Formats: sequence, C-alpha cells, structure tokens
Amino acid sequence: MFTRSPTSGPVPRRGPYGCWHYRTVAIGAVLRNRNASLYRGAVVVSSFGSGAMLLIAGITGTVQLIMYAPNALTQALGAALVAVVDFRVALGVVGVLGLGAAGRAAWTVLGSRKGRSLVGGASS
Repeated sequence: MFTRSPTSGPVPRRGPYGCWHYRTVAIGAVLRNRNASLYRGAVVVSSFGSGAMLLIAGITGTVQLIMYAPNALTQALGAALVAVVDFRVALGVVGVLGLGAAGRAAWTVLGSRKGRSLVGGASS
C-alpha cells in the first residue's frame, strides 16, 4: 500500500478508490507531526473513515456489476442477433414469443372456458 520515498518516508500509491484514502493519510501524517497524544482520536477517526470508504466503494462496485451485467449481456446478444439476422425477423420472433406469453398468462388467470359464458355473465 505504501512505497518508500528516499526523502520523506512512506508515500501512498495510487488506488482505484479516489482520494478519500489519501486525505485521511495526509490528515493522520499532519496530526502525527504535531502532538499525536492530543489528536489520537482524530487519527483513529480518519483511519476509520478511510476503511469505511474503501468498504463502501467495494460494495457499490459489486452491486453495480450484479445489477447491470444482465442488461449489458442482453444488449450485446441483441446487437449480435441484429448483426446476423435482419431486424424484422428478430422483431417477428419477439412478437410471436410475446403473444405466446400473453396467451399463457391469460389462460392461467382465466382458466379454461368450460362452463363460462362468452358474454361474461353467469352460466345457466
């Protein structure tokens, strides 16, 4: 996490999580050079803030990947399909599949027509 500088000691390396970590390291270094016994709480809080930011960044990146990966995969497959097959064929297939799904849903909700009136009233 740190590299050695010949003149100033440890220097933080560049990381993927923005500058929050470097701010807390700088605050800790400044406070340590002053009177560390008076500012120990601030150093602990700044270190906790750095760790919390790294944790939040990792969780956010994972959630974003999980949320957007299926959408990106679908778009890539759709683009490949349109590149290979004319878009009208793909639209026709999607339309037929959509009608089939709608028919299946209607059949599931309404059930069979056995014993039902076509007008919507009760059967006699």
